[in-house]
Amino acid sequence: RDIQKAGSCYALGQEDACVHHLMLVLERGLNALAAKVGVPNHRTNWQNIIDTIASKLKSVPRGPERDFYVDVNAQFGFLKDAYRNHAEHARDDPYDMEKALSILKHVRNFMQQLEKGGLSE
Repeated sequence: RDIQKAGSCYALGQEDACVHHLMLVLERGLNALAAKVGVPNHRTNWQNIIDTIASKLKSVPRGPERDFYVDVNAQFGFLKDAYRNHAEHARDDPYDMEKALSILKHVRNFMQQLEKGGLSE
């Protein structure tokens, strides 16, 4: 639903709304990662989830699966700082169409990466 809403908002020139819906899409990905590694994530903020996942991953044996989860979790931290915090808190500088499109593409590619790695709701 949020993927469709993000596309509709972008098509209608509603950049901030587009990015808001994209952050909801990312949140589903973060929740899928948390569930996969056994981290509770019900109604807690992103930073707490990201930090708890990072701590939990320290005890996971090294290997491709762990490397994938560590990388993905780090990307969630970047996305939180770069996009989510800005989109979800009142700011004086709204997104423009170019930035919204860039975020849309980034989120699409990242969510496809998660799916290829076996993370889905």
